[in-house]
Amino acid sequence: MKPFAVKRYASVCLLVLAFALTGCEGKQQPSLTPTAATPTRDLTPFYEEPVQGMLTAESTPTSSSPGLPDLTSPPDGWIAFETPEDHLALISADGSRRVPLTEQRGKVWSFAWSPDGRWLAFTRWGQLILVSIERSRFIPLTPPGTIHSPGLTWSQDGRHLAYLHSLEKGNRPVAPDALRILDIATRQAITVSTYSNTRPDERAILCHQPFPFPLLPVMFPWSRVVQFWDSQAGEVVTEIYLTSYHCHYLWLPETKGVIFAKEETQKAGIKSTCLQAMQFCMKGEIKVGHPTSLAVWLMGDEAPTVVLEGTQKQHYHPTRWLPDGRLEVQVSQFEKTAYEGPAYPEHVTYRYFDVTGEGLLREAESGDLPWWAAGGFQERFKTTQLYQEQPRDRPLIPGGEVGPDGETVTFAWSQQVSEEEWESAIYLWRGEGEPSRLTMGSYPQWQPKAPSP
Repeated sequence: MKPFAVKRYASVCLLVLAFALTGCEGKQQPSLTPTAATPTRDLTPFYEEPVQGMLTAESTPTSSSPGLPDLTSPPDGWIAFETPEDHLALISADGSRRVPLTEQRGKVWSFAWSPDGRWLAFTRWGQLILVSIERSRFIPLTPPGTIHSPGLTWSQDGRHLAYLHSLEKGNRPVAPDALRILDIATRQAITVSTYSNTRPDERAILCHQPFPFPLLPVMFPWSRVVQFWDSQAGEVVTEIYLTSYHCHYLWLPETKGVIFAKEETQKAGIKSTCLQAMQFCMKGEIKVGHPTSLAVWLMGDEAPTVVLEGTQKQHYHPTRWLPDGRLEVQVSQFEKTAYEGPAYPEHVTYRYFDVTGEGLLREAESGDLPWWAAGGFQERFKTTQLYQEQPRDRPLIPGGEVGPDGETVTFAWSQQVSEEEWESAIYLWRGEGEPSRLTMGSYPQWQPKAPSP
């Protein structure tokens, strides 16, 4: 997974759901089942009807396409982003090349690069479409109006694309979403299962992280549960319970397994008293943040294994993989067990580990870190004029993506331009001086660098 990966799944009403989900002492981990009792594995043919707007559809892409210029990648790769008009565009890191991919009406809802950078998948008008970077062609995969749920995710080898396909037809206002995995080479999709898209507690989303096919995760933000499907066998092999409403877990390299923060609900936690009524708690309500341990689950295991145990005052969270393969783990240390108001750790440090093929952790040296690691991006950004000028009562720190050089970070940052208007721009930064504004827009995603043969 790329460091600082941008998350786009807040649109699944997470702010509304969070009020009911904020950690309560003694909360049990739920078990979810898909709405379909038996997963189906019927093959769905590739869709080859004309696409609306400036898109064209051909079963065999050619070297050029009407309306699309040459998309040969610039030296530092493309940055895909959403324009202020909700269109999809590409821009080079130096700003010298800019290619609009969708210029007519229709908001782009989701987009995702394949891990090898050869393809860019996106949805518009509820239609799933591929852009071939090598051939400068659009390839439609579904009819318009068939994708109602956000989120697209690629397999790690770039050969499969997973999405939620709506089964709504005609006058059926309520229909489930079919979880499908498309084989890019054969352009046939396997329907793994179906999920409700009307009840918040059953609504599913796909995590942005590339998955090791055939293992595929599906998350339920309402309950913070992630199901892991063996998509070839058509069965759920395990479920894990996360501590947040986002896909905060990391795939283990070269093996089918994940590492994540496991909430230890049976242990005493850190108490915080709400001093005023807020979205997440009532005035006077006491919330409990239980310790989190570092846990590993490998395909074939019945349950996760704790590899680094948290305590009441010391909580662990895996943050990212560094380019050299080290695992970064954030350590939050509290000096007290009860707080008036929000409970924030007095000390935040970082530890680094190598992970063996058996999923075991081995302490690694913490030297020679990129400038953005160990909280470096956050700390340096606080010193910039861009950060100091913001009028927010609670200043935020943006997320970002690290470019192919391992040093340059791209991120989106919103600034208030009038009493009721905000504008978002995309910046590049190497940790020194002021970030450089690249273009107006949001949700930048850097094109992955193709692996060496």
